[in-house]
Amino acid sequence: MKKVLAVVAHPDDDIIGCGGSLIEHVLEGDHVAIAYLTSGESGSSTIAPDELKKIRPEEARKAAGVLGIDDTTFFGYRDGHLMYDADPVNQVIRILREKRPDTLYVHAANDLHSDHRIAHEICMQAIFGAPGNHYGISGTRPWHVPTVLAFEVWTPHQNPQLVVDITDVMDKKLQALLEHKSQVVQTRYDEAVEGLARYRGVMSGAGRYAEAFEVIRIGKI
Repeated sequence: MKKVLAVVAHPDDDIIGCGGSLIEHVLEGDHVAIAYLTSGESGSSTIAPDELKKIRPEEARKAAGVLGIDDTTFFGYRDGHLMYDADPVNQVIRILREKRPDTLYVHAANDLHSDHRIAHEICMQAIFGAPGNHYGISGTRPWHVPTVLAFEVWTPHQNPQLVVDITDVMDKKLQALLEHKSQVVQTRYDEAVEGLARYRGVMSGAGRYAEAFEVIRIGKI
């Protein structure tokens, strides 16, 4: 059994970017965990942030449950104002050392959403810091992540190095995304996600539907 962790900026980024691959990990018997840097409270034009801050983590838990995942962590940083700072870096180092993943999924560096780009920077620093002794975080032991893959959300990859066939689990990926009712009611992310996955599958020849990744580091998957 391998250990897998996805660190994402908002609830639903995990489903959009790597939901199919996470399902495949679950089906292979891997332990999968998801960490959300924000609660996504700025993600609606009709629901007040204080209310949405309660709704979206619950939607994320239900969506993760559809994937077969029950290990979720919410850091609660401010949605739309995620900052590259010592605290989030240390929190990601802590979870890397606690979960000790063989594979880590992160946002891509060139995503148009500022929270996504900052999440990438936070994760890159945490990946650098987690193996060393200069981050003295109480109760943790250093950990080197063998494989790090960057997924696409708002901005499609220009040059993906890895494409994963998710044809057999595409329906479940979409089912999970539809649990994010506060989001798909105003923007049909499910249609966009299905279209991108179809494009990736056709253009790569990997399968009918696929997810694409930039390879930051790769060990034994």
